[in-house]
Amino acid sequence: MGAFVIKGGEIYDPAAQKWEKKDIAIENGMIISGMPSGEYQVVDASGCKVTTGWIDYHVHYFNHGTENGINPDAASFPCGVTTAVDGGSTGAANYEMYRKSAMAYSDVRILNMLLVGSGGQVTDRYPEHLEKKYFDIPKIKKLFREGGTVKVSRSLKELGLRVNAAREHHRKLCGTEPTLSQLAEELGESVENITLAIQAAQPALSLTPEGENNDRQIDIPVESPEEELADKIGLAEVLESLPEEDRLLIRLRFYANRTQSETAKVLHTTQVQISRRERKILRKMRERLLE
Repeated sequence: MGAFVIKGGEIYDPAAQKWEKKDIAIENGMIISGMPSGEYQVVDASGCKVTTGWIDYHVHYFNHGTENGINPDAASFPCGVTTAVDGGSTGAANYEMYRKSAMAYSDVRILNMLLVGSGGQVTDRYPEHLEKKYFDIPKIKKLFREGGTVKVSRSLKELGLRVNAAREHHRKLCGTEPTLSQLAEELGESVENITLAIQAAQPALSLTPEGENNDRQIDIPVESPEEELADKIGLAEVLESLPEEDRLLIRLRFYANRTQSETAKVLHTTQVQISRRERKILRKMRERLLE
């Protein structure tokens, strides 16, 4: 994956709650500090807002498969949309066709709502709300068991194949399993990308496995969120009770991960003053949280 720098665009800083002109460097699919280590492409974003990809939560992208289906890439990318949620273009009968055609060849990440009616929304004249006797419940369950709702990008699939080949070659040559760092070095990819490719190649875990008892489900243990939620609520209340300038300092330092020197520039003061104020504010917050 190439490196490039987006120059001259306006970027929103949520901690400082303002737009500012700033350059962004991207290498191996990740935003980095500083400039890329090698050659890079420059993208002139002058006069543009630079944001993460937008999510369109209701589309119909089964192009050539339904009356209202349109081309995903042509409709999304010009609007800054990189992820879209299809609002039930297909049902159990034609979902696989959608997944292997329009979805497979689209660079937009498409998530899906599966219409309970087997034919999906093939035409605007086709009723969405059919009688339950026409629902193909076994096939709907089968689609979810097989993980058919998860789309892995073509580039990640291709990287997964390269990773598997490199692992096999290393095992034959050295008799051991290669580390992530070794794979990354050999394939010229980041460790993060190698990890994603390996994870994407893993089979999906079914929460309703097939067997003699079709009602059996797998329970996945999770930690109770109540304690963490209470802590977050308490912290938010204390943070909101601070004077506006103190609140901004904390947001810059601990939410936006700014250094004391960077925070000092935003607040038009010195690093020493930021350090003193920060200690005082944190002591005050700790006291209020323990009340």
